[in-house]
Amino acid sequence: LLALINHFRGGAALKSPERGELVAGASVPDLRDVRGQEQGKRALEIAAAGAHNILFVGPPGAGKSMLAQRLPGLLPSLSSEELLEVSMLHSVAGLLECGRLTRTRPFRAPHHSASMAALVGGGLRAKPGEISLAHQGVLFLDELPEFSTQALDALRQPLESGEVLIARANHHVTYPARILLAAAMNPCRCGGGPGAGACRRGPRCAIDYQARLSGPLLDRIDIQLDVPPVTIARGASKQHAITEKPHYHDHRARLRQRFDEAGAGALADYELLELLLFRTIPRRDTKPLAKALLAKFGDLAAVLAAPAQRIAEVE
Repeated sequence: LLALINHFRGGAALKSPERGELVAGASVPDLRDVRGQEQGKRALEIAAAGAHNILFVGPPGAGKSMLAQRLPGLLPSLSSEELLEVSMLHSVAGLLECGRLTRTRPFRAPHHSASMAALVGGGLRAKPGEISLAHQGVLFLDELPEFSTQALDALRQPLESGEVLIARANHHVTYPARILLAAAMNPCRCGGGPGAGACRRGPRCAIDYQARLSGPLLDRIDIQLDVPPVTIARGASKQHAITEKPHYHDHRARLRQRFDEAGAGALADYELLELLLFRTIPRRDTKPLAKALLAKFGDLAAVLAAPAQRIAEVE
C-alpha cells in the first residue's frame, strides 16, 4: 500500500507489469491408452462435444476413473477470454506460479472427504472452491456417494447457473463456475462386481447406497452410463479410433464461429446449444417439432419443468 501511495505522489514509480509466460501445461492422459470400453469412449466424446455432465457407474477396476481422467484431453484449448477468466481465479486462490499461463483446461479432482467450503468456496477471505477452480474445465468427483450430502447438494445451484455466490459476514463474492462435471461411483457399497466381488447384501445395498445422491443433483447429470468390467478378450479388441484433431473440436469451433457472427460470443458452450435449438431456427420450423416432442414426452416434460418451459417457448 505504501508503494502505491508513493507511486501516485511521484516519489517512487512502480515497475510496469511484465507479461506472463505462456507455457504448454502438463500433459493430459490420452484416450488411446484405454483398451475396450467402446461405449464409455463414445460417451466421453459426446460429453466433450456438447459440454454434458457425465456419471460412470460400475464395479471397482472397470476403468471409470481412467475414462474420466481422459476427458480434458478431448476438450479444445482455452480461448483468450477463457484463459483470462481462469487465470484470474487461480491468481485469487494463489495458484498462479510466477504469472505463468497455460491454455490447458483445468482438471480438479478433490478427495471425497472434501468439505462443502472446499468444493464451493469460503473461508475467512471467501476464496474460490474446487468448482470455481475448475471453471472452463473438468471437475472430477470420484466415489461420488462418499462425498457428504451437504457438499453435493451445494453443487446443485452452481451447476445450473454457472456461478457460485459466497455469502459471509464480511464478504459477498460471486465466482464463475461453468464446469463440465465428471463423476464415478460403484453401484453399491460392497463394490457390485461380478464373481467373488458380487454384493452379498442383495439389491437393498445398491438402493441404500445410490439413495445418497439426491434427485435434483442427478437431474443435472445428462449422461449416466453403466461401465461393465473389461475381460481380457474385450480389452484386446480393436482400439477406438482417435484422430490428432478430433471431430468434436471442429464441431465446437463451428458452433462458436456461428454465434460469434450472431453477436453471442460471450456465451458458454452449453448455452450455445440451447440457443441453436430454440432461437436460431425460424419459429415456423420449430413449432411442429415442439408439438411432436410435447406429444411424445408430455408426461416427462410435466415432471421436468425446465425442459417443458424451453419446449413451450418455441410454440
